[in-house]
Amino acid sequence: MNLKEVKISTAIPEVFYECNRRFGVQWGKVVITYGDTIYSANPNLPQDIIIHEATHIKQQKAYGDPKLWWDKYLEDKKFRYFQEIEAYENQAKYLRATINDVRKRLWTFNNLWRIMSGSYGGMITYQEAKRLIPLFRKE
Repeated sequence: MNLKEVKISTAIPEVFYECNRRFGVQWGKVVITYGDTIYSANPNLPQDIIIHEATHIKQQKAYGDPKLWWDKYLEDKKFRYFQEIEAYENQAKYLRATINDVRKRLWTFNNLWRIMSGSYGGMITYQEAKRLIPLFRKE
């Protein structure tokens, strides 16, 4: 997927309301991908977030229907776990390749692990996030 072709919209997608109900996410602090579009209150997303969300675009295409993907994502914690781990690993791969300063990388990954462990309905602990998405890895 060519990341320059990714569509970003500031509109609130309908699925946001269900995410808000289930996970307590707030518009302006969440990014949601539905189909071929990334929805965010901030239209100037960092490249690592675009990479993460582009993974969800690919996953939804592979699943065949974004509505069916979202239905499964919202209902099935194990499915959600594997979808997010793939997206976070792609995001982390980009961050490892672009952040050479160890302190900046540690700060960035601490935020990543915190988001992973604080979102998605208690899917993963902070320590599990650190183990699964390490600060350093040979790519």
